Amino acid sequence: GGEGGPYLPLAGGTLTGALTGTTATFSGDVGIATSTVSTGYSGTSKGLQVNNGNAPFLSINNTADVKYDLISDSAGKFVIWDDTSDATRLAIDSAGNVGIGVDSPASKLHVVANDVTIAQFASSGSLANDKLFQIQSGGDRVILDFKTNSTGAAAALAFESGNVERM
Repeated sequence: GGEGGPYLPLAGGTLTGALTGTTATFSGDVGIATSTVSTGYSGTSKGLQVNNGNAPFLSINNTADVKYDLISDSAGKFVIWDDTSDATRLAIDSAGNVGIGVDSPASKLHVVANDVTIAQFASSGSLANDKLFQIQSGGDRVILDFKTNSTGAAAALAFESGNVERM
C-alpha cells in the first residue's frame, strides 16, 4: 500500500495477474521495497528490482529443497550463497575480483577448494584437442597435471612465445 511501503510499482506496465493467488503476470518492470524501478541492463525494461539498505537478495529453491540466494551486500559485493550447504559458491567484489569457494576474493580470480583437485581446465573435440589441465594439492606440493581428457593418458607440455616453442 502507499508511501512507506510495501511497494509494487510497475514502470510502464500493467498488472495482469493477482498477487494473492499462485500466479502473477507483469508486462513491465517490478520493484520490491522501492517506489521507483530504475532502468536495467543497457537501458532495457522488463526487470525485477529488489531494494534493501543492508543486503537485498533473491532466493531460488528447487523441488529437492536445494536453495540458493543471489545477494548484493552492503560492501558492493555480489554473492551466490548456497543456503542448503551454508557456503559461498561465488563472490564478485566491487573491484571485479571473482572468488569461487571464497567470501572475499584477493585477486582477479581466487579459487579455494576443499578437495585434491583445486581447478580443472578441459578442451573437447577431436583427439588432437582433447586435453585436460588440473591444478591439484598433493600434501606438501602443488601438482600441475597435463593429460588427455578422454583417456587420462599423459599429455605433452610446451611453453611458447609468438607461436615458437621455447623449451
